[in-house]
Amino acid sequence: MKNFFGPGFRRSAGFFLGLGIFLLVITCSLAKTTWTTFPPSPPGNYFPCHSAKKLKIVATILPLQEFAQAVCQEKGEIDLLIPPGVDIHSWSPRPSHLQDLAQADCFLFVGKDLEPWISEIRNSVTASSLRWVEVAQVLNVQKDRISLPGAYHSHHHDPHLWLDFEIDVKIIDLLVDVFSEVLPEEAAYFRQNGQRYQDELEKLDKLYAASLANCRQRIFVVGGHAAFGYLAHRYGLQQIALSGVTPNAHPSTRTFVEIIKLMKNNNIKTVFVDPFSPIRLAKALAAETGATIVTLNPGVLFPPEKKDQPGIFLSIMRENLEKLKNALGCQ
Repeated sequence: MKNFFGPGFRRSAGFFLGLGIFLLVITCSLAKTTWTTFPPSPPGNYFPCHSAKKLKIVATILPLQEFAQAVCQEKGEIDLLIPPGVDIHSWSPRPSHLQDLAQADCFLFVGKDLEPWISEIRNSVTASSLRWVEVAQVLNVQKDRISLPGAYHSHHHDPHLWLDFEIDVKIIDLLVDVFSEVLPEEAAYFRQNGQRYQDELEKLDKLYAASLANCRQRIFVVGGHAAFGYLAHRYGLQQIALSGVTPNAHPSTRTFVEIIKLMKNNNIKTVFVDPFSPIRLAKALAAETGATIVTLNPGVLFPPEKKDQPGIFLSIMRENLEKLKNALGCQ
């Protein structure tokens, strides 16, 4: 019988096997793209050649954009719907925004307490494949939701939930689940990326807790709207703000006088303001109490020079911690 598996066959098989391996390596190399926000997975965490599809995601605010990018890495294109510095509560969409949403796979938003115009958009965008991801669904309503029933405010829910790192960890879990439903072949990849970002959030949470544990003062004053309720609650602080949870709320004369009295009685020498809000009232508070005005970023605003930097939200929150430590006299 003729031997079909002689030297000639073995040489041909070896050639074609080598050619196949070479083409596979080239294909996977061409599939790689530049990491744009959060750092790539460290060496040793290898995934086979990814699918060519990328998720198209639209997020209303910077933290959600960064969370999504951290999970997707190069498997997603994440657009920010609302420009930094624009009042999120009163923003309204243009036709071009609706077109972008109609072409997206996922739309990430906080909920009606932050984006009251969501129902208007939902009625205008008819794309059946668009996933509407309300991240406030991760809240345990009885345990996690923060309200402002204090003497200076009416009873409203605080929408700034991303300022609690424990809640952020839950949001990452939600995004991993949603993105894995859209691209199930990338589920393990999304989970690994999500875990790495959650590790960063947990480290920052521990740093906040340790840094704010031993402070001369536990009250901080905000010369604008009450955006930091979740942060204050997480670390046993008390936020006193001139107005409610929305930037367009205005304080009464009584509120203004009472906060001046509180600052003098407690020797509070810092008035916080967010970077893009008017500071006229904060200046008046500072003038009456001899306080210094310091910016405190609610995490949705970033200077233009930081636009393309990785981990902007984490960087902002580290800067906030240093300012809080100085203002509160922490050891």
